[in-house]
Amino acid sequence: MNTNSKPLSKYDIIRAEIEGVRGVSLDDYQHELDENHPAIKHYFELPFLILATSALMQGKLPNQRGMWNMSKEDMVDNWDKMAKGLSKMATFMESQAIYDRNRLPTNAVLAVIAALYIDIPENLDSRGNFEILLKKYLWSSFFTDRYENSAATHAFNDFVILKNIITSATKADGSHYTENDVPILNRELYALATDDELKRVGWPKRENIRARDIMDVFSKLGAYDFADGSPLTRQQLIDGRRHYHHVFPDALLKEIEADSYFALNCALITDKTNLNISNKDPLKYLKDRYNSTSEDIVNSRLQSHLIPLDELKSGDYTGLSGDEKTYKVKSDFARFIAKRAACVAKAVDILADGRDINAFEIIKDVEEHASLIQDVV
Repeated sequence: MNTNSKPLSKYDIIRAEIEGVRGVSLDDYQHELDENHPAIKHYFELPFLILATSALMQGKLPNQRGMWNMSKEDMVDNWDKMAKGLSKMATFMESQAIYDRNRLPTNAVLAVIAALYIDIPENLDSRGNFEILLKKYLWSSFFTDRYENSAATHAFNDFVILKNIITSATKADGSHYTENDVPILNRELYALATDDELKRVGWPKRENIRARDIMDVFSKLGAYDFADGSPLTRQQLIDGRRHYHHVFPDALLKEIEADSYFALNCALITDKTNLNISNKDPLKYLKDRYNSTSEDIVNSRLQSHLIPLDELKSGDYTGLSGDEKTYKVKSDFARFIAKRAACVAKAVDILADGRDINAFEIIKDVEEHASLIQDVV
């Protein structure tokens, strides 16, 4: 307890222990870390990231028990390595277009990636190859249920095998560890989310892990604003200039008593564009945009959110009412969600394989696959 009778956090206790034994100020170290690498704090609280990464570096679980049990002297001695790892983690997360805590599906990956970077060589070829491994790990952690329970234990077990791969450690039989040994990369144990599962995911503004996963796919593609074409950035998120927008209008779906709050009915667009669209029918909005700029430009912006254009363009409800309108809106919305789910699932397969994604190629592949199925039927 401190002098104000408030329970001390584990960081407070570890800080006091270090200052008593080593005579160094952990606060000063943390302040310097934040000053030199300000992007780290966007992903989670610095005290937790410092302790969790330090625990993994010492072969301890990234949880309270591991933090208590690790050597505080070694933690201070390894501070520069830990700080470097956290800095590279933040850079890597930004390269995957994940900019802040509110868009992060699970914080379990942060210390793992930071601790792994300590052993990743600076050689460009080697680093590039191992960063492909990190991409596989990151997107697998988002789109499997590996970290939905016992996250710290599972993260530790994944970390150990990933580190063995990076450091070329050998097994008892003399063979090297491979990706097949990493639990989270084993699709028989942890399958990627399917398009049917993605269809049911709720609104991303709520604390919904899978919804954040879906929005991160669009972010990776740039999530360009429909009207001004600006790509999604961290600063836009900090300033509150990106809004969660219903692609199919909420008012339109409420009119037929249908739920509109699905991640696959959401796009992160600028506040001005969101207010301008308001409750327009999708087709009316598209026509307005095509009149102000070229059709190709508008289409490419929409595709960066994996919005299927044909299904969106079908939504002309002029002159419709009653059951006829209800049937058409429900049918159009169902086709839209199904197509977008298939596109996201395709993107997930590619990302979890460590590759980059291209919106045009994903949509084209999904459409060709659907066409082949229709031909067979």
